[in-house]
Amino acid sequence: MIKSKIVAVIALVFIGLNFLSCDSEPVDPALFNTEEPNTCAAPPTFEASDFIAGTSVNLSWSAAAGTGSWQIQYGPAGFAVGSGTQVVSTDTQATINDLDSSNDYEFYIRTVCDATTFSGWVGPISVGGEIGSCAQPTNVVATRSAGNTEITVTWDAGAGTAWQVQYGNEGFALGSGTTVSSTTPTRTITGILANQGYSFYVRTNCSPTSNSNWTGPITVAAVGVTPTPTGDYWPTAIGNQWVYNLNGTEEPPLAIVSTNTIGGFNYYTFTTPTTPNTATTRIRKAAGVYYIKTEEVTHTTPMPGVTSGNEIIILKDNVPVGATWTDSWVQTTTYTGMPPIEMSMSIVCTVEAKDVTATVNGTTYNNVIKVNRVISAGTSTYESAYWFARDIGPIRVVNGPNTQELESYIVN
Repeated sequence: MIKSKIVAVIALVFIGLNFLSCDSEPVDPALFNTEEPNTCAAPPTFEASDFIAGTSVNLSWSAAAGTGSWQIQYGPAGFAVGSGTQVVSTDTQATINDLDSSNDYEFYIRTVCDATTFSGWVGPISVGGEIGSCAQPTNVVATRSAGNTEITVTWDAGAGTAWQVQYGNEGFALGSGTTVSSTTPTRTITGILANQGYSFYVRTNCSPTSNSNWTGPITVAAVGVTPTPTGDYWPTAIGNQWVYNLNGTEEPPLAIVSTNTIGGFNYYTFTTPTTPNTATTRIRKAAGVYYIKTEEVTHTTPMPGVTSGNEIIILKDNVPVGATWTDSWVQTTTYTGMPPIEMSMSIVCTVEAKDVTATVNGTTYNNVIKVNRVISAGTSTYESAYWFARDIGPIRVVNGPNTQELESYIVN
């Protein structure tokens, strides 16, 4: 594998898989059949959140007995099933990224019975595209009452006059929680259990038909459980830099060199590696969620071409051990003189450990989060793992046979 910066590993591995196989994905039976073979049960329930940060939607569903894999298909409102974007999930929730909150979308799901048969489609469920122009709530705080039977959520009102609060058990998928309304910038949730942690989101009602983006999650730990310490697991400031070795060989510094506003979001941009087949990579953070955006990759080996970019969630520092999330998208690679090749991609991340210690290159780091990742590219699957140290950043990445470890860093 070509040596790369720590944040470019994903794109490079995906390109490598394309080089190994140029086979197309199986053709969706919906393109040719009007009736699906119902040899296993479809998901009994299927739900979608509103837009998250203007570009993502969380989907969640329940699994019928004996099932464990699903196909999702989505596209603009009114699209024909079989012509949409398709992703596969082995979890009962998935996050669809790279959407545009000014558009309307529809989503379908079906169960994968085996390699050639499926349940019937469930859907469509729609996510409206009208996100209001009002500001989302800021300074959201959630506090338990003295008796631990209530939690009061407060936020800065700004120019808003009405809001919605969505809540559920700690780490719940947005869209699957309980939603309540408020006409004041505070809401008390009753019936709370002392031994259960809870997460909260708040948004502003801009008009009777539109809302701001959600702010959250804000998490209140169970009584007796020490909350995750506040901190930053990838500090972002121009001039911050990290030096890693790849399999024992030191690499050039990975530095933040600029900020860029893209799609209304503020990104910090890393140095672009000079090695072949790499791309500009950026990071943004929102309420404990860390997004990595990889731009389009222009590659030269083994043949010239272009691979589409993506944006994925690389870390959630606000969820408990065992929490998972999924990123899914379709990657398009176009080689010079050849038709485009599409490949369904997904990454399932799991928080394996929090607030642990890890020793890297003789240095012991405290307050470390370890994230395991299962990456599916077409029919290929492999695993990787990341370790993030609070107020420092990534300290180790194990990606197949390759290991990147932190040697030194500068954090402003």
